[in-house]
Amino acid sequence: MIVWYFPDPLLDQFDLIPVTFPRSTTLCEENRGTVAEKCSSNITIQRGNKEGSCGYIGTPLKKLFASEFGRKTEREPEATRSPAYKTLQDFKLSGMEMSEIFREWTLIDPEGDNREAVCTWVATNLNQLLRIVPPGYPRIVDRHLKDSDNLQYGAIGLASFIGVVVLITIALTNHWKEEKPIKTAQINFLNLILLGYFFLSVGSILRALDETVGICIAEEWLEVLGFVLAFVPLLVKARAITVIDREARQYRRVTTTQETLYRIVAGITGLTIIYLIV
Repeated sequence: MIVWYFPDPLLDQFDLIPVTFPRSTTLCEENRGTVAEKCSSNITIQRGNKEGSCGYIGTPLKKLFASEFGRKTEREPEATRSPAYKTLQDFKLSGMEMSEIFREWTLIDPEGDNREAVCTWVATNLNQLLRIVPPGYPRIVDRHLKDSDNLQYGAIGLASFIGVVVLITIALTNHWKEEKPIKTAQINFLNLILLGYFFLSVGSILRALDETVGICIAEEWLEVLGFVLAFVPLLVKARAITVIDREARQYRRVTTTQETLYRIVAGITGLTIIYLIV
């Protein structure tokens, strides 16, 4: 005769017959024999008092969760909250059901992975498990239904308006290119800067659209090149003007050409293109 726990897969490997004792009470627990008494050579002491002859108090199966698991779930918006925490809270597995899983595991491969036995039990009792899934789950994400549709359309409209304004500005700038302010500012630099702003407006339109591989690549290229073309020519020319002004204050001769400035802009743009390709 042995005292064993339940559930356990060992019980299915031997032809054991359970012996049922009277239900445990407070009186029985108080009169139960100690370990030393049960190991005594005196058979009367081993048997103990009649009042202490009863079964052991059952130990129910319990679940443990990390406290952060619950707090993190509660912090999530209800629309995107995972049902895992609530489902695990409501999940209960009796000793009999655990015994069924152990029995299946023993039949499949007691020395192997018990995952197959668990999956088999889940497939067999799927309807029972579905009853503990919280209401409203599983949820289907409708990617065509967005709460921010108005914001998306507004962003596309604003970016399109800016793009049209930039194109009109390019046309007017080239139309009046012989005017003194335009000639002083240098038409080619103005066109590069305006082209950069046009790239940025197109990239903003693409960013507001539904993402695809092609759109993501084009968006990255247009936005990065747009920033380079919009600001690098301006910075290069501002630096050239600063150098000329500084040297003039010291009565020194300084020589710079448009070709030199264009090469600097082209070099930085080329490095940017290599970066985007790599």
